[in-house]
Amino acid sequence: MDEVLGVPMFGELTEPPVVQVEFLLHDAETLEGLNADCLRRREEGSPIKLVLRFYDNVDDGVASLVKKLETAVECRREVRAKLMELPMNVFRTWLLELRLSRCDSTILTLEVERNEAIVALAFERMMYDAPVSIEVEHHRFRQVRNDERYELFEQIRAASERQHVFVFHPQEDLLFEQGTLIASNVYLL
Repeated sequence: MDEVLGVPMFGELTEPPVVQVEFLLHDAETLEGLNADCLRRREEGSPIKLVLRFYDNVDDGVASLVKKLETAVECRREVRAKLMELPMNVFRTWLLELRLSRCDSTILTLEVERNEAIVALAFERMMYDAPVSIEVEHHRFRQVRNDERYELFEQIRAASERQHVFVFHPQEDLLFEQGTLIASNVYLL
């Protein structure tokens, strides 16, 4: 299992963690566009997001990318906070801006890797009839039926870059109501 700063990310997990992905089904690039799209979808009765749960790989899966991205975002927050401190000389400012640039580059790379890994894993799980659950009314989950899989492929493909990702400790089934969160990443427009 991967490590961040020399510490194992998830302890010694022997069972695969559960990945919950919320694919956001909008194509807006501004808050106004997002509001308009959400209102239109509500009026039509179509969903705003598609939420799936499936098991990750035990070693080096989506969970490790999510945790790495979470760590990189926290690093960026810390560097930004240091940039706000006063007083600061020119050299220190330059070093912090260089570090911030590296953090941003790392975040962009990890986001692309995570998005691709999640889509590939979701497709793999559905193609090979592995357990996959979908959110229904009132935040309840049910198993995905075989006749739904093709439509889900299309929705995932369309929303592959707009995801909220949550990784939970291993569970016996994917229909659990409350799980212990390990890591998360949230998509911001």
